[in-house]
Amino acid sequence: MPYARPVLRVEPYGERPEWLNASTDVNDCIPLSALANEREVELFLYTLLGASQLELRPTPDEMLGAFMELDEEDGITLSGGIAFYQDENRRIMPGCCAGVEQIPEIIEDVANRQSPWLGHDPWPTIAYEGDQAYIWPDHISATEKPIVYPYEELLQSVYRCATELEGFIDGPLYTWLVARTPDLAGAVSERLKRLLLQV
Repeated sequence: MPYARPVLRVEPYGERPEWLNASTDVNDCIPLSALANEREVELFLYTLLGASQLELRPTPDEMLGAFMELDEEDGITLSGGIAFYQDENRRIMPGCCAGVEQIPEIIEDVANRQSPWLGHDPWPTIAYEGDQAYIWPDHISATEKPIVYPYEELLQSVYRCATELEGFIDGPLYTWLVARTPDLAGAVSERLKRLLLQV
């Protein structure tokens, strides 16, 4: 049965802060869920702070304090979004310029049976026909097969992605923050939910 997951594309943004234990030599997507491990949380933070264009600071308190000083109205862009899976072997990942912060828009578009922005190079596309939804890896193509969902299952899957992302923020990310920056943990978590989930 096909399913979907929220993912973050980990991109190199420069030096790894000394207070991060995880290696940042990764150029792939990681799932964002309540089951995330410490390495995935740290890769999320590395990407978040790099995407925010913050200067390297010696402690997580200083770094996340600088993040909290950013104007929330400017939003945030985190490469990734929703990955669609036929099974563990076949997946359609977000294309370039798709973002985790676009998950609420993807849900709205799927609810309205429209094709959401899923990135480019490749250009994943969703088409609807009757009670079926077709996730194409790169436009609608005669050479590549789509992942086919019953429409209602696709809709439930994208809603679950928002729930999984919130579970990541409230679970492993919050746990990491409480252990290292207890005074900022609640504020950082709430800001991320507003920026990424519009709650």
